[in-house]
Amino acid sequence: MGKTTTQSPLVVWAWISTWMFLNIGITLLNKAIFRFMDCRFPVLLTCVHCLCSGGLATLLKFLFPDKFPRKKLSKKGNKLMLWFSLLFASNIAVGNSSLAQISVSLTQTIRATTPVFAVVMSFFILKKNMNPRAKPALVILIVGMIIACYGEMNANGWGMFFAIFGVILSALKAVMAHKFLAGEYKLHPIDLVSRMGLYSLVWLFPYSLITESKKVLVLSATENAGLAWRMIFTSGVIAFFLNISNFIVNQQTSPVTLTVCGNLKQLLTIILSVFIFQNVITWVNGFGILITLVGAGIYSYYEVNRKLTELMLKENNLLEKVPLEDIDRIDLMEEGQLHDIEDELTETAPIVNITKSKND
Repeated sequence: MGKTTTQSPLVVWAWISTWMFLNIGITLLNKAIFRFMDCRFPVLLTCVHCLCSGGLATLLKFLFPDKFPRKKLSKKGNKLMLWFSLLFASNIAVGNSSLAQISVSLTQTIRATTPVFAVVMSFFILKKNMNPRAKPALVILIVGMIIACYGEMNANGWGMFFAIFGVILSALKAVMAHKFLAGEYKLHPIDLVSRMGLYSLVWLFPYSLITESKKVLVLSATENAGLAWRMIFTSGVIAFFLNISNFIVNQQTSPVTLTVCGNLKQLLTIILSVFIFQNVITWVNGFGILITLVGAGIYSYYEVNRKLTELMLKENNLLEKVPLEDIDRIDLMEEGQLHDIEDELTETAPIVNITKSKND
């Protein structure tokens, strides 16, 4: 995505700060809802998220139809969208279920291993090979997660199962979303959120009605019911604005900036959760968290570098001429790494233009 922005640096960093604040805030707020308000209905919370996100996105499309157009889908596309909404809904519901049962620090650590599952999904679904230089980072991620889980004091079996299953669903959702946003359908993100949010209610609300009605009635009879419901709907509105800010940050910044901020967000979420919820982190748990975050940073470095390299080559009409293994050898984040490739392609194209694009 490496788009340059016409906005001032102050505006750009304001959006980045907003995105990080909302991301951290919704995680901590949801945990507070489960822990302090004793709300034991994660699926209904997911319904509220979907209702707010889908409803407000639909309102945006209605108010600004030219800016957020609704694309007409074929019968096959609508059917695929319905099944994708099941995946979308399951991902959020499973994530909320894990957050209700295990600590925020362990949840964020497990979520940091998403690249491991994304690589597998991309290989089988999109037929995309991973960057060989990033393979060691995936090993580090797995080892870090195992150590963190082993040292977790507040873990339980179901909570960890939901967390890991949620990561798998998240990776699959990201791969499938690529089909709708950049594949044959090319939907506007707001259009996709609108469809996903409302379609997901078809799957989630009946299940919540059957399994969580008694828990909702119990909460409604308590003196904290009003505060609890205000917190739940606040979480839903935050979910919508988080989606909006995520799109804007993607448009206004480079992949490197977004990746670094993402890793920083995970670290800040873990630190704040320790102070707010008084989670006990042993040295084993802390060591595992550190290893996982380091692995996530290394993986992100190489994956961002590959995307930037492919973009530069594509701009110079050289992408088809450079073997995949050579693309992975180029390091745009370090000067002087293009010389070997330049020598190999001197007779076919002026690769020197790549370095000019980088410095512009």
